[in-house]
Amino acid sequence: MPESISRRTLLASSSAALGLAALGLDAPTADAAARPLALIYRGPAAYSDCSAAVAVAMSYRRVLNSAYVGPGARTALTPANLRRARLYVQPGGPDVNTGWRHMSRYRSAIVNWVRGGGHYLGLCLGAYLATDDPGFGLFPGEIWDYKTTPGADTRSSGARVLSINWRGRGTPMYVQDPPVFAPRAAARAQIIARYRNGRPAALTVRVGRGRLTLVGPHPEATRNWYTSDGLKPPARWRGDIWADVERVALS
Repeated sequence: MPESISRRTLLASSSAALGLAALGLDAPTADAAARPLALIYRGPAAYSDCSAAVAVAMSYRRVLNSAYVGPGARTALTPANLRRARLYVQPGGPDVNTGWRHMSRYRSAIVNWVRGGGHYLGLCLGAYLATDDPGFGLFPGEIWDYKTTPGADTRSSGARVLSINWRGRGTPMYVQDPPVFAPRAAARAQIIARYRNGRPAALTVRVGRGRLTLVGPHPEATRNWYTSDGLKPPARWRGDIWADVERVALS
């Protein structure tokens, strides 16, 4: 995930009932006031451009208000602020150990919120952190590096474009050392997408009263991500893929 891309600003606003001053948001429109809130982590456990790309992607469907949360945002990542949200997004970022060093302090708040009914969306590193090696320990199964699995079509940790079988259709997508998921059978996970070797690339599963949605590739990736890494960008941004991720994460 190229760190050179300029930061994007928050595109959506929250309702007054959610506490505008505390969340650092502008006054909402009448339409926006009814939207549920999504909190997007921004801080040292995520690349700023990954957090920004999620905020931009959320403007596609316009069904959520979004706000940044964490040490790099005006809003603190606390149990009280999580209770205001329908969705929490953990974006891509550095390696797992570095990410967890910054996120371990929030483990109880996030785990209790998800098990109590919150919806967690993890993208790349955010997906890795859903396991307990190290991480939040929310995912009922194991998570590995895709490049280490038999038949993987990349053995590199660097940025690549891989063909992802998304809902039965091959879709070129930006990846960088993506995770692969091995849910326990008892978890009854719903597989959304698979890598070329058939391993799960995206899935969703109930956790307590909440939901965990994990995605290895980057459906939020902007054109600049591709060009900054010397990759051929798609002809257009696949908003339909992101819309699918949002719908599943909120279900």
